[in-house]
Amino acid sequence: RHAPAAGASTREIHVVTDLQATAWTFEPRRMTFLGKQLAAMSPRPTVAILDLSGGKPAVNRAVVGLASTRPLVGAGEEAAIVALVRQLGLPGEARVTLSVDGEPRESRTVNVAPGEPAAVRFEQRFPEAKVYRVEASIEADGLRADDRRFLALDVRERLQIMIVDDRAGTSRLESEAGLLELAYSPRARGLPVPGTLFSSSVAKPEALAGSLDAFPVVVIANVEHLGGEAIERLEEHVRLGGGALFFTGARADLTLFNSRLHRAGKGLLPLEILGREPEGAGAVLATPRISHPALAPFLEPG
Repeated sequence: RHAPAAGASTREIHVVTDLQATAWTFEPRRMTFLGKQLAAMSPRPTVAILDLSGGKPAVNRAVVGLASTRPLVGAGEEAAIVALVRQLGLPGEARVTLSVDGEPRESRTVNVAPGEPAAVRFEQRFPEAKVYRVEASIEADGLRADDRRFLALDVRERLQIMIVDDRAGTSRLESEAGLLELAYSPRARGLPVPGTLFSSSVAKPEALAGSLDAFPVVVIANVEHLGGEAIERLEEHVRLGGGALFFTGARADLTLFNSRLHRAGKGLLPLEILGREPEGAGAVLATPRISHPALAPFLEPG
């Protein structure tokens, strides 16, 4: 509610606009609410429209998005970089230039309709492991602040993964950790190891007491229990930007996981583990969506 100012005899509302029809989003509920608020004001306000268009149609193009289609990019790999361009005003063309570390790489022209952003896709190869400064820009217009957008692309040589397993002497194909390690680095006996973005190693829970800086991701693979110090190190690792992935199989102590790792919503686990499916319940794999971000690193370029 808008209470009248003390001693106010008039109210004025000034609408500053360039009269672009496409810049207005009409939502009946909001307009009805606004009308009721204006009608309830006392004294009733007068509305003044300030036209800044100068009698000419206003046009502004803006780069509103810039991202890689792959969450992980390896050195020497080709990656798709997508820029989003929005047009405010009349439809038209936009010339989009992609630059890497200040050097123009490629330019493309796209037709942009008012309202909906248009996507421009660039295929680029990043030869070495480092953080690249990627920029998408369009020709300068009256509002230069939105004519470019930047992306810091962290290209990795390898993504180091620690897989924690508390069982000793178990063969690779008899443990969850071994199967995970093989999935991250697939290979066959007697054949060369193919190059992959992932480099995994299996370690005992005691390894969590050391430095985890070299491992962006730590996987806990059906470990029976974790000590308090190990949990504190994992929490610190995640707090500093690292990742933790938990597989709670038949050996995991669910009471411990809930009390120490969930902690009523204050721990690493987002949800409480209520129980296990009965043996032989027959869980099945859902049809995979290859477009899901979790599978994006395995997509073929293009």
